[in-house]
Amino acid sequence: MKSQLKTPLKIVLACDAFYPYVDGVIKVVDNYYDQLTKQGCKCLLIIPKHKLNKSIKPNVIRVPNIYKWGGVYSSPIPQLSLHLKRCLNQFKPDIVHIHSPFTIGKWLSKYCHKHHIPIVLTFHTKYKDEFDRILKFRWIRKFIFHYIMKVINRVDYVYVPNASVRKTLVTYGYLKSTVNVLHNATDMLPIPNKQGAITYINQTYKINSAYFVILFVGRIIEVKNIMLIIRSLKILVEKNQQFQMVFIGDGSDRKKYENEINKLGLKSYCLFTGAINDSHILAKFYARANLLVVPSVFDNAPIVLLEAASQKTPTVCIRGSDAGSEIQDKKNGYLCNDDSVSLAKVLLYALKNISQNEECGINAYKTLYRSWDSVCDQVIKEYQKIIETKIK
Repeated sequence: MKSQLKTPLKIVLACDAFYPYVDGVIKVVDNYYDQLTKQGCKCLLIIPKHKLNKSIKPNVIRVPNIYKWGGVYSSPIPQLSLHLKRCLNQFKPDIVHIHSPFTIGKWLSKYCHKHHIPIVLTFHTKYKDEFDRILKFRWIRKFIFHYIMKVINRVDYVYVPNASVRKTLVTYGYLKSTVNVLHNATDMLPIPNKQGAITYINQTYKINSAYFVILFVGRIIEVKNIMLIIRSLKILVEKNQQFQMVFIGDGSDRKKYENEINKLGLKSYCLFTGAINDSHILAKFYARANLLVVPSVFDNAPIVLLEAASQKTPTVCIRGSDAGSEIQDKKNGYLCNDDSVSLAKVLLYALKNISQNEECGINAYKTLYRSWDSVCDQVIKEYQKIIETKIK
């Protein structure tokens, strides 16, 4: 049958969280909007309303919202939006892509089924781990988990950011057989004057230019496995190693980790910068770092790994984790076991083998770094294929 696709594609992108909060999923949605628009698509973005979110993007619908757990998590209420349905009816989307399976996703899944519009979802997060962390009562965890799986099983297609995440989705109770891969990417570009960036970070943050810099970027919360880093640092200090550990990010457990660092006598080795939303400063930190540590087994496909690769900085991940699924040990990064002794061995190896570590960084750039231009080409092809299937 001949394609009945309209040009340009009209795409709805939706997420239950957005700026001013910053995480990997929000960065993905933001870049989808920008790159798909750049490639000629018409995009409509549906996000929660927030007093600090003053996005200048056109075609944005902000739905009523309440915040929970100290303002860290949002709960949008699309049913209370006075203009959501009207805007969607006027926009007439060809496809809807949701990036979280909560209230906005549920509302859109019902809307799409009623109006025969294809809807897809990217499975970004191990939600069960997050529920176990923040929800005290088992019956609440069970209720919310059932809620999101109902949304996930209702959409037409599910995408995952890497192949290893398929297994997690199946164990969660995903009922359909097809799960395709849509890789994440980054809009971070290699810094042309790397030495200038290194000098800037050293001077601004008082880092010794001779020190090996270990970097963590992300939320400072328990599921990120940050205690593993702290205990491995203690081993390095006991071996009389000189280094600077930098934690970029913020979160509910920051004070706890700062106290632990003080208790172990590591304060002079560690720097907490807080959240850094300026991508130019963040890129300079990646350029200065000798190694990024991603100790989480919670993350599916962390953007920080790609950001580090953009500056030719290698990453160490936990062996067998989804985050480390594309890393080849001592070739384009490092793998360690989920214990402090194993991580300390990797840190010590990288610290004592600087040229080998630099080679790993170069290989990370060659094999892991992906720009949104190339990824969105694939995204558009996937959308077109799904739309064609729906209209046959």
